[in-house]
Amino acid sequence: MDFLKIDGSFVRDIALDRIDMQMARAINDVGHLIGMRTIAAWVEWDEAVSRLRALGVDLMQGDVIGKPVPLTDLSLSARVVASGATRERLAVGSCDLHILGQ
Repeated sequence: MDFLKIDGSFVRDIALDRIDMQMARAINDVGHLIGMRTIAAWVEWDEAVSRLRALGVDLMQGDVIGKPVPLTDLSLSARVVASGATRERLAVGSCDLHILGQ
């Protein structure tokens, strides 16, 4: 296994709930400790992106990052990356992941 996903139930209210923030931090830290990259699900607003970046989460999924796209639209995603966008988009079916630019 290469990735550890932080469930959206801990992410969606991360800016409002201290326990959710600490759970996301713990999952992220453990994932990195065992050599895995982390993915935060259900990232729905900019404040969540800021908090997850501060925690060092590797990847994010959610409507604030990008709406899910059909597999047939992968060429569009490739053009976004080729155009020099700051986010590398990996879209697979209804899964939309972004590696955030540093």
